[in-house]
Amino acid sequence: MKLLSLKNYFAYLTCFITGLVILVIELVSFRLLAPYFGTSSYVTGIIINTVLSALAIGYYIGGYTADNYKSIKLPYIIILLTAIFLLIFFYLYPIILKYMSHYNAILGSFLSIFIMFFIPMITLAFIPPYLIKMLTSVDNIGKTAGRIYSLSTFGSIIGGMLTTFIFIPYLGSQKTFITAVILLLIISILGLFIFSRYSILLFLIILIPLIFYPKKNNNAVYSTESQYNIIKVLKENNELFLYLNNFFGYHSKSLNNQKLSESYYDYFLITPALANGKEVLILGNGAGTCMTQLSYFYNLHIDGIEIDPVLTKVGSDILNLIPDKNEATIIHKDARYYLNKIDKLYDIIIIDLYAGSPYIPFHLTTIEFFKLVNKHLKSNGVIAINFPEYALNTDLETYYINTIDKAFPSIFISDHVIYIFKENKDLNFIKNKIEKFQSNHNLKLIFNNILNQINKKPTIKTNLIFTDDYTPIDNLIFKILKM
Repeated sequence: MKLLSLKNYFAYLTCFITGLVILVIELVSFRLLAPYFGTSSYVTGIIINTVLSALAIGYYIGGYTADNYKSIKLPYIIILLTAIFLLIFFYLYPIILKYMSHYNAILGSFLSIFIMFFIPMITLAFIPPYLIKMLTSVDNIGKTAGRIYSLSTFGSIIGGMLTTFIFIPYLGSQKTFITAVILLLIISILGLFIFSRYSILLFLIILIPLIFYPKKNNNAVYSTESQYNIIKVLKENNELFLYLNNFFGYHSKSLNNQKLSESYYDYFLITPALANGKEVLILGNGAGTCMTQLSYFYNLHIDGIEIDPVLTKVGSDILNLIPDKNEATIIHKDARYYLNKIDKLYDIIIIDLYAGSPYIPFHLTTIEFFKLVNKHLKSNGVIAINFPEYALNTDLETYYINTIDKAFPSIFISDHVIYIFKENKDLNFIKNKIEKFQSNHNLKLIFNNILNQINKKPTIKTNLIFTDDYTPIDNLIFKILKM
């Protein structure tokens, strides 16, 4: 009876741990694939559905095997083999993902998640139904099955919470991966030791992940992970560039001695010339490139909204982007959540909202979002939006411009930035404002360059707009980039 009791308790613990690891591995897979395939809804859907398919197969195989073969050692042998399989792919995954990145995002992400995690998910799902058969008699099948699946699900809940709030923010995806492997090694070796004493020698396998560590990327000046992003700072031509997730375009960059970025950020510097006030809101502050520039050139009060506090720290510590603290306030919140919570009005609103990839978070492109922005813009204010060149003259531009047109009367577009006014304006208004504005030589060159590009954007009167209910932005970007 003593051995039977130990077997029961350890089986329940086993189901808890395997359920926990399933969620840890699933969540880590999002982070591992992000640098290569992005974080679009396509990639998210592929990962989730591939994992669910594997779990369905694993549950079936586990139940079928339990009816035909009885061995309390078998689940622990399978868990051990799963841990070894995952450990092998821990060292191979950068090679696999780099190779698969040559395919488009849909095919590449599917092949990657299938090769690396489909079999481990099947074998982990094998455990609960198999152990149910091992632990039940005719009188307690329902009770035992309920306990097993309840503990497995509870383990998944704990795994999800630990991964989201502790493992990835404080350990990063690679150490989180290794933590999951170690848990599997421990539970499998203990199980084999309890039910088959000679297997104690397998305990030595647990030393493998403790001996070897993944090599750091020597090309990066700095790299880390936050709750929201995989972050790297690279040095290119004596400039520092901050990249996120799939490294499609940089997210922030260092400034030269004149506090210019020599990139699209400089196009935001015209906004104080077009507005009559000093209250500025930046939605998507990033590491602080735009905030630092505006703080340097103008006497403004700037609220910078950035969801990821690690980006703020990287901007300050690594990129040396330090705005005047008397003029600038950084608030770490989601942009739309912030707008919903405040009543403050702004003269200038700058929008630079990308998830470290070509994909814009859908809820920050809709008519409901732009009406909310309109609500917080003063009557003589101006909005400047970072709009990618790859979207010009595409269906994405049609959707985006038409959506804005439903909330604002005047839209002007340059090669890099969309300028929007709450009141009806024309090009003469912009030219007159710039001509009267006192600025230094560098800013005048930037302003003249913008004037040579800027045009009032005619909207195509269609029903093609983004709404909270329907926003096919991932599909439109996918078609443009053929990712």
